[in-house]
Amino acid sequence: MEDIRPLDIRQESIIDSFPVINCKKEVLNVGCGLGSMDYFIVKHGYKVYSTDYEEKKTWGKYEGVTFYKSNIFDLSSFPVESCDIVICSEVLEHLHEYKVAANNLIKLSNVRVILTVPFEKSYNSNKPVPVGHCNWWNDFGTNGYKDIREFEELAKPYATSIQKIRTKPKDVSMNQMDYLIIIDKKQRYNV
Repeated sequence: MEDIRPLDIRQESIIDSFPVINCKKEVLNVGCGLGSMDYFIVKHGYKVYSTDYEEKKTWGKYEGVTFYKSNIFDLSSFPVESCDIVICSEVLEHLHEYKVAANNLIKLSNVRVILTVPFEKSYNSNKPVPVGHCNWWNDFGTNGYKDIREFEELAKPYATSIQKIRTKPKDVSMNQMDYLIIIDKKQRYNV
């Protein structure tokens, strides 16, 4: 396939977060955008249901990837009722009702939910705020940001891991980061 961009660090971190034990090789990518990451997931032997709220002109370009139009607020719009692995990367910062969306993602997953959201406005130090961004998180909910730990509350009773990751090599010098949030439904806390 021509014109396939290599994975960035964030995408590699997402794929590295896939569960390896007792998991079907099926992935639901909610908010897949152009779908380039899904091509690499398919090449790793996974069946991928790639979804977004509107069709993109690149859909159909990637061998082995099937795309579906869906709405994160309407579970009946998805091509499957559930999937072991559910990905939602760079979407929740665009949604006023992101908590409802996160809960729907948890409902769609059988084993693991993998989310990414931007850390603070680290991508905007020299640029205007990206179109459509209405949510920003940091470590403690200070300076007008939401507290990233709210995802632990949203995911209860499941175990949640939150870490900061880079997206591109140049991000290190520019101090730009995303949060990688992993909700593991196989690990339950007593609540």
